[in-house]
Amino acid sequence: MARTSAWRSAVPALLAGLLAAGCRETTVAPGDCPTLCPSAEVDVLDTTLTGIVASDSSYRGFVSAPEAAINRLSNLPGDLSAAVVQFFPRPDHWFGTSLVDTIRLNSVDSVTLTVRVAQRDTSVDSLRILVYRAPRPRTIDTLTTYDSVAAWIHDSLLVDSIPIPDSLQAGAITWRLPDGAFTPDTVDSNIVGAVLVVRSPTPTVVNITASDFIGQPQLTWYARAADTTQTRVFTSDPSYDSFVQSPEPPAMLADRLFVGNIPAARALLRFTIPRYFIDSTTIVRAVLVLSPMAPAGGIPSTDFLLEARGIVRDYGAKSFFTPDGSLISGVRVTVGDTAQVEIGITNILRTWRGIPPDSLPRSVILRVADEGRTLGELSFAPSSGGARAPFLRLTYIKPYVFGVP
Repeated sequence: MARTSAWRSAVPALLAGLLAAGCRETTVAPGDCPTLCPSAEVDVLDTTLTGIVASDSSYRGFVSAPEAAINRLSNLPGDLSAAVVQFFPRPDHWFGTSLVDTIRLNSVDSVTLTVRVAQRDTSVDSLRILVYRAPRPRTIDTLTTYDSVAAWIHDSLLVDSIPIPDSLQAGAITWRLPDGAFTPDTVDSNIVGAVLVVRSPTPTVVNITASDFIGQPQLTWYARAADTTQTRVFTSDPSYDSFVQSPEPPAMLADRLFVGNIPAARALLRFTIPRYFIDSTTIVRAVLVLSPMAPAGGIPSTDFLLEARGIVRDYGAKSFFTPDGSLISGVRVTVGDTAQVEIGITNILRTWRGIPPDSLPRSVILRVADEGRTLGELSFAPSSGGARAPFLRLTYIKPYVFGVP
């Protein structure tokens, strides 16, 4: 028993001695331990890469005003916009219980208009939405402009003024309109059209939901038959709605790139990052830095999400970006901010490792995440912007150097 205990107690010491001797031994055979051992130090370095955007472009028109989920109402100086709505015709009859008897609409007890506020500047109180009747509702379409409806924003066509509660940040408002205010025009086949604008003590912007989103404007008619005992409720949804503005969002400019607003703009950046950083290092963190050329646009006191997506195929404005959520990064931008915008693209750079550029383009699309639902806009300096051009802050680990520790 004593000999067994002595043997067991000697095993750890023996193994430790053999391992120590093995690591100190120098051999010429493959698999030499000191040659395969990594050095004790791991080099984590930071660098700033400038001039890494070879070319860039921005494109506008991905989501137009008629396609948007919101309608913009603005009374900002030099930036006016109004919603235009064409409602489906109001029926002039309904069927009785037998589905044979036709009951004619004789009178309308009341009409209500429902609008849903999607977003507003809550620092501005005493807001009102003014409702005007469109005298030619059938002319409201994609060719309608602010100038063409400006004549309709007139006291003679004013239907009513709807107050927005100061406590309401977002939500529906249903308002009873004056009797006879929205009598359908039989010449226009009972079609009703409306123009909605915002009025406030301080210039502001209000977004209301559109027919491409839940909670579009609605007219509700409380109708009565000739015998006055039978009633019916009709709801008219928009057959077309949009918003018109003056002036239109700026066209693409040579000295800046645009992202966001409506019609929505996107920016495409094409990179030329040295292969050493892509294929030979381990990227810990990659941050793309953008320099705004103007304060971030949108509704004051709000923010929006700027998004970066890797490109699968580079076809300019029609480029395919990845749907993989792990390869999408974003940063929130506050309206009115002028500071540099930093957005992480670490995972995008990691996917480029070992893949030639002709198979997976070294390109990134920048866009606002909620296209068509927000007015957030960013304009920033392009690759030709000199010191303000986009650049990359990179944290990386150099390749291991194997040798004697």
